[in-house]
Amino acid sequence: MEKIKLNSGAKLDITIADFATGLELFQALQRNIETRGIKLDKLDLGSDLSNIIASNADTIIKTITGVFTSDDVLNVIWKCGRRCQYNGAIVEPELFEDVKARKDFFPVVYHIGKENVSPFLPEAALKLFAQTQGENTSEKSNEMPQK
Repeated sequence: MEKIKLNSGAKLDITIADFATGLELFQALQRNIETRGIKLDKLDLGSDLSNIIASNADTIIKTITGVFTSDDVLNVIWKCGRRCQYNGAIVEPELFEDVKARKDFFPVVYHIGKENVSPFLPEAALKLFAQTQGENTSEKSNEMPQK
């Protein structure tokens, strides 16, 4: 279980979804990323990622937020959320009916997605996730990338 304290002070506990749901999320993310013109098989993840990120920060952040909030990806995120808790409550859309919780919507969705997809990714791709957040790869971030 991954325990994350969000900047708001809220606690997010993530338990990885079952294999089939995790794979479904990975496939939904891949389809959504590719519809934005990014070909994952064409990325050179062994290159200097800091230069790629520095020169494309706005595009990367917009892509991440767009991908993680697309309908097909969100539908699977909610499936993954059944095994996660936000301040002790199951993560589901109704959780965000509380206006105070809405500020944590993007970080919650992002972290649930990241934790459930990371087991399918090679180490180089995980470094890309970390560098988009400006985090040290040995530390956990508590928020999603911000503009």
